[in-house]
Amino acid sequence: GRPKGVMVEHGSLVNFLCGMITTTAMETMDRLLSVTTYMFDICYLEFFSPLLLGSELIVLSDESSRDGQALLSMIEQTSPDFIQATPSTWQMLLEVGWENREDIKVLSGGEVIPEVLKEKLTSISSSVWNLYGPTEATIWATSQQLHLGEKISIGSPLPNTGVYIIDENTNILPIGVAGELCIGGDQVARGYLNREELTKEKF
Repeated sequence: GRPKGVMVEHGSLVNFLCGMITTTAMETMDRLLSVTTYMFDICYLEFFSPLLLGSELIVLSDESSRDGQALLSMIEQTSPDFIQATPSTWQMLLEVGWENREDIKVLSGGEVIPEVLKEKLTSISSSVWNLYGPTEATIWATSQQLHLGEKISIGSPLPNTGVYIIDENTNILPIGVAGELCIGGDQVARGYLNREELTKEKF
């Protein structure tokens, strides 16, 4: 489709990075293998969190990130501590025989994670995270640490972020009642680029 073009503040990105570092317990000695193209906003976590921590960033070529065997080979060569990828990429890795002997911490987002994939990942990794964020947020807005046999959800909001379920009159609904998901706080973008009417409607 046509990109909406949201305007994200630098402060929102800093809040996001600090929140993700804290939430996932990234540390200075960790190594992160980046498998995401720089044209996809989730790459900012991969590029900037190691810089903030003074840790190691390993950047994979586009070709290798789309080839399961090449990605598996790079994992075996570099033994990273963290990889962030879409569920499709994690599924591709499993299909070429990846068993996570390295005990990589799994960050998964960008698509709905299927139950079968979640169960497999949580059976081979001590740390698996489901990440959710719409275009209007700064990359991810919520996270959930997944566990074997437990239900998948989008989890809890990142620091300095609020998540609300509202009705058509913007009243906050009680727990268990279906409604519209609204996000507030530092993770929200400034609006759409050059689309004032749509910004008024959605923001």
